[in-house]
Amino acid sequence: MNLDFLKKIKKTELKTADDYLTVPFMNTVNDESFYSTTQVMKILVGVTGQGKTFSTARVFIPHLINNHGVKFVIVSAPQKGILDKVDFSVGASKCNAQITDNIDDALMFAENDVPVILLKCHAAIMHDDKGQKLQNFLLENSIKFAVFVDEAHTWLCSDKENYKDVVGWPGNKHEAKYFKMLAKLSIVSPFMFGLTATPNAEQIGKISTIGDMSFEVINTFAPKPLLINQTAYFGNTKFYTPNHLIGATETAFEEFVNNVYDETESCGFKKTAIVACSVDNASNGFNKDVVKKLLINILTKNPYTSKDTKSIAIMTGKSEETGSYDLDGSFQKLTDDEIKTKLNDGNDPLMFLLVVNKGQMGMNVYTLKNYFTFKYTDKMDKSGDALEEFPIQGVGRLIRLNTGFSKVKDFTTKYGYDLGNYMKTLNKEEKKNLLVANTMNIVVPNNAMWGAAIDTFQKVYASSIVQAKTYFKVS
Repeated sequence: MNLDFLKKIKKTELKTADDYLTVPFMNTVNDESFYSTTQVMKILVGVTGQGKTFSTARVFIPHLINNHGVKFVIVSAPQKGILDKVDFSVGASKCNAQITDNIDDALMFAENDVPVILLKCHAAIMHDDKGQKLQNFLLENSIKFAVFVDEAHTWLCSDKENYKDVVGWPGNKHEAKYFKMLAKLSIVSPFMFGLTATPNAEQIGKISTIGDMSFEVINTFAPKPLLINQTAYFGNTKFYTPNHLIGATETAFEEFVNNVYDETESCGFKKTAIVACSVDNASNGFNKDVVKKLLINILTKNPYTSKDTKSIAIMTGKSEETGSYDLDGSFQKLTDDEIKTKLNDGNDPLMFLLVVNKGQMGMNVYTLKNYFTFKYTDKMDKSGDALEEFPIQGVGRLIRLNTGFSKVKDFTTKYGYDLGNYMKTLNKEEKKNLLVANTMNIVVPNNAMWGAAIDTFQKVYASSIVQAKTYFKVS
């Protein structure tokens, strides 16, 4: 990832990780020239777990409603379940707004001059008749509105001409519907915002958009030292040379599986793993069924779990395939949310999540600290630079803190979601185990894309476990 774009952004005296989100946002919207910045989506960047959506819900939206007269706020995400309704409900209470996921109800509130926050997935806004009704209402009325797009690096490539250099694969069928819809709305409203941990080439200005809206990044990533109390730590990265014929890939995977259980046992915290599988017709042959069989063989050979224990789950986007398996192949159908709950449950035996084109977002699983990919993809843009956004999103699923608390709100209430505050209550051995529990282990193919992505991840997104041990004075 080319980080030169950061140098162009005027830096302010910022003291906390939150400041790197809230101060630039406030400076932007409170500037007297802000109302002339139509046809521009303002991009806020921040690492996974920093609080982009939290700040949007509890700080940004109340400020726009209370201080800028915004009456209608749309918050959209690629998938259902990504947006935490609790946070938005708290934010709504600060500005006397209604919150809903129903477009008709949102329009009813707006028509009666009641501030409203609408939570919706992108597809519903783009494709549904009600979505078109919403667009027409915002364009045809003088109501002041704002739009926040979560995971803005997805869905917003401006045109099929740019698609391969932005996303990494041909986009002959890409119609850019969501970008074009938002571009129309941006003509009448400057309150257009995107949130992402991985801004894409159009958003950092490397590639110009095609159409009626451009992007502008309005903040910088918080320095890693400010995030050391809020994120997990970069541990071991292994690059394997893909070779199915001599078993190099299988050997790398077996070592990975063994390490998952070894570290879980050594620290006393459940450390689960996400494993990215190839699609069924991929040339390398490592589809979900092959990987599941390989994993069952490894677990059968090693005494980690009993045969009737459902320690493996598969998530593909198809409900009939999504569920858990034991070592005899017995299947239990589960929803995505049920799988996430089991992964987060320290007493549940589920340890491995096999995914096919899933797990890039909306995976707020705090026990996930291990990542393996069987996908050999090595994507470059036309200038020869690696396309790092999706690899970083994948390993970014590991970055949320695993504190052992069954509910994140309990950790937040007691310790302010600050690992340093919690560390003060622990003895030396407990501190050491907690750091092991929050060490990320990554095994990926040895190619240019993954080499660049891991380098960027180390530099920008996460402190190393060595740095964490030094900071917390743990030997």
